[in-house]
Amino acid sequence: MPSLLFSKKTKTTDNRKASNTMLSSLNIAEVGEGYIRRKDGKYVAQFAVTPINMQLLTSEEADNTVQAVREACNTVPGRMQILVSSERLNLEDYLTYLQAFADAALDPGQLERLESMIEYIKSRSIHSEKVLKFYLMVESQFDKQDHAIRELMTTEKMLKDVLSSQSIFLTRLNEAQSLALLYQKLNPTTALLEAPQRGMTLLDILPSVIDTRSSPNYYMVDDTYFKSLTISSFPTHQYQASWLTPIFELPIDLDVSIALVPTDKEKVLDSINKSLRAIRLTSEDAKKKDPRQHKQLQREEEDADHLLDLMGNDNESLFEATIVLTIRSASLEDLHHHERTLRTRVAGRKMRTRPLKYWALQPLLYTLPICYQGELEKHVKYNMPAETIGSMQPFNSSVLAGDDGIVYGINEQSHDLIIVDNKTRTKYPHRVVLGTTGARKSTWMFGDIHRVLDQNTGGQRTVIDFDVERERGKIRGNHVIFGLNRKTCINPFHIRSTVIDTDNDHSEDSNRPGEYLRVKCDRTLPFFRWIYPALNEVDTAAILQAEIDVYRNHGLTFESETLPPEGPHQYPTLSEFVEVLKTKLNNDAFLTALSAFHSDGIYARMFDGQTNWGFVDEYGVPYPYTRFDIHEFSENKQVQAAIMDPLLNDTWEFIKTDRKMENYLYVDEAHVLSDPENPHTLQFLFTMSKRGRKYGVYLTTATQNTNDFLRTKPGASVAPGQAILSNSQIKLLLNMDEKEIRQISEFVPLSEKEQKILYKAEPGHGILLVGPQHAQMEIFLTPAEMKLFNPDLYRQIYLVEA
Repeated sequence: MPSLLFSKKTKTTDNRKASNTMLSSLNIAEVGEGYIRRKDGKYVAQFAVTPINMQLLTSEEADNTVQAVREACNTVPGRMQILVSSERLNLEDYLTYLQAFADAALDPGQLERLESMIEYIKSRSIHSEKVLKFYLMVESQFDKQDHAIRELMTTEKMLKDVLSSQSIFLTRLNEAQSLALLYQKLNPTTALLEAPQRGMTLLDILPSVIDTRSSPNYYMVDDTYFKSLTISSFPTHQYQASWLTPIFELPIDLDVSIALVPTDKEKVLDSINKSLRAIRLTSEDAKKKDPRQHKQLQREEEDADHLLDLMGNDNESLFEATIVLTIRSASLEDLHHHERTLRTRVAGRKMRTRPLKYWALQPLLYTLPICYQGELEKHVKYNMPAETIGSMQPFNSSVLAGDDGIVYGINEQSHDLIIVDNKTRTKYPHRVVLGTTGARKSTWMFGDIHRVLDQNTGGQRTVIDFDVERERGKIRGNHVIFGLNRKTCINPFHIRSTVIDTDNDHSEDSNRPGEYLRVKCDRTLPFFRWIYPALNEVDTAAILQAEIDVYRNHGLTFESETLPPEGPHQYPTLSEFVEVLKTKLNNDAFLTALSAFHSDGIYARMFDGQTNWGFVDEYGVPYPYTRFDIHEFSENKQVQAAIMDPLLNDTWEFIKTDRKMENYLYVDEAHVLSDPENPHTLQFLFTMSKRGRKYGVYLTTATQNTNDFLRTKPGASVAPGQAILSNSQIKLLLNMDEKEIRQISEFVPLSEKEQKILYKAEPGHGILLVGPQHAQMEIFLTPAEMKLFNPDLYRQIYLVEA
């Protein structure tokens, strides 16, 4: 194939001709919504594949995953391509991201913590991390668009059904995603500086230069050196699951493309039979003359026999596989070094490589996610049954990292930092943290809150923290502390905003006080149930009517267009409510229970009066950090829950006042709110998580009592704690007992190996789940964070005063 040199230098007629010529050579005719059409008229669907962490599976579970990939291969009727693509995450980029916050920091503590994190990252021996991205391309057998699209949709459904059973998930790329991926592949240098733009066209993805002419040993694309090789020899079987992963994970920029074409088994069977006869004849002679050759021939005979057995299965597909390994480097010196590294690793896996010289653009085209078909595969191919492809299980990775966002901990398998980037956090806004006492849940939450706060610029982020155990009092901010001898009051009848939220993320919410009053009255009922759980329907009706009347006494009715005027008597108090309630209720037991919370009752100071704290300062600016401290009542769940219920309502009313804010809500020891007889408060927390996306809510729910958190009333459908767990796509699981792990496993896809890890986990170690991806994680604090969290331990570790 002739060598090629394409160049786009200036925006001239010649340049346009060169661009069109380059585009034609790349064999891409059209990028549509959910498909690519090649120049040969073939339609291709592209899928991003979410990998699983094979190291966290038992042998049996790993085999199930292998069988799912094998079945997926047998499902596809035509040509397909597996692409394992490496992306470099230079920690210098993340350091630059953090440094921008440090440069803007006005608070000395924030600056110290950011600089401490920066120094910690710099001290690590690994300064760049490799993230693997996985893609699967499927080609339709039809040339007509309608037929092709229908076939691709059918294939998509079958693949998803098979692979999702083992937690491997496919996402079909749309037009913008496809163009962005092609742009990144064809512009490896430019893409680092200029991100893909919206509204890109095919011409926009073309690189400035493609040079395959300068040398047969490499080619250049966008000022980056490329070299492509193939695997020319490997056994058919006797591999452990994911046997190619050690090659994928080499610390070099490497793309591995596997083109798979179904082939005629009968022709291959004839060829294998002839080969077997020749091998056996030669083997008899070698047995006497050359023992080494005899041993090699025995291995070849075993491979051929195994392949014959597989081909006897009508459901087993046979493919002609063409594997292209493409290295990218910034310099020729690096390219040569990386080639040696790759070839050494491949040889260590008992395989051989061969450089692909004099093939011009074809190695590059095989690396693009377009299911390319060229002359190369007629000369470079290997018969591979679906079993062998399944045993590769290429969709395997433990790395969770980004170039922005929050550091969660250290990946115990790859030893990289676990960084959940901002895009992922937006996709998965809610988290749950579960672990027994002493598992260091509090350590992680302390560090996480600081890292969230330290990336707050422009006052567009606020953290609201329900600190039940008084573990974060050292975080600078607005501390609202409840106690018998404190003057902090939460009025259950206080109204902070009148926005009525809906399930529609895009609709405008009602903001009419009269309409909101109905919602407010209904939401106060759980507060009274915490005080007196035995309320019946008659009691409930009396409470609601008393609320309506007492609000009317303050000028608020269902017809009101405005709230009562601000002042010391703006809203009803609990004692006023009780006076009205006495005229409607015949339940002395409830009134007696309620007496502790109003007038001269022991808890009256906290509930019977106007709310005397807020989420904003005197200028109306939200506090970056607001902490609710109810630790004084840690031995009195009734009072704790009675405080937390109106606090949650008040918090939700505040959150709805501004859709532009990011609201990070931490609810610690959430099991306090879990009561099968009064599930409404925890159910309300779940409702907040569902409807909170349009209000910028990022909810973190934590508990050290998993059994209580997940318990449900007999006959109930789903406990609120279970719903919160299922709705939280980021889960940090720390050490738990066997019963808790069994409970969690009913709602969280944990392998047997992961369950054993959690049962035996040391403090500060656990499993992090981000969507379908799992990683073993170790919690850490930087020196500056440790100095605040535990000064004594800081002195012991760093031998300096805190």
